Amino acid sequence: MARATINPTIFGAQTALNLAAQNITALAAAGTAPGVGAGNGVQFMNFPGQTLLLVSVGVTVTTPTIAIGTTLYGQASAGIVMSALTASALSIIGPFFSVEELQLAGTSGLIAVDFSSATSILCSVIQLGGTS
Repeated sequence: MARATINPTIFGAQTALNLAAQNITALAAAGTAPGVGAGNGVQFMNFPGQTLLLVSVGVTVTTPTIAIGTTLYGQASAGIVMSALTASALSIIGPFFSVEELQLAGTSGLIAVDFSSATSILCSVIQLGGTS
């Protein structure tokens, strides 16, 4: 599948009482367009429970599908089809867990999200740090 690879923006550890404000709108606007082709998607390294995907949707509504990397009760899964993302909006998908990571050779730790349409979409990945 043709997926664009995204490197996460790491939000470092913050104290629980002093969280630094983050401009996620600017981060999403500087995002990566999904790969166009069979997958219309993105892939990124997962840090279980700490990884979020920001999706900035332009004028075309799209439906994301999260690929499932493991079998469920011994059966392959077609993936998790989400509700359509609203046009002209910013959506956050995640966090992601290890059972959703791809298990193919050379893909260990990667999450794959495909879109029904890759038109006018920008994606960014955030890795959340811990709190102290």
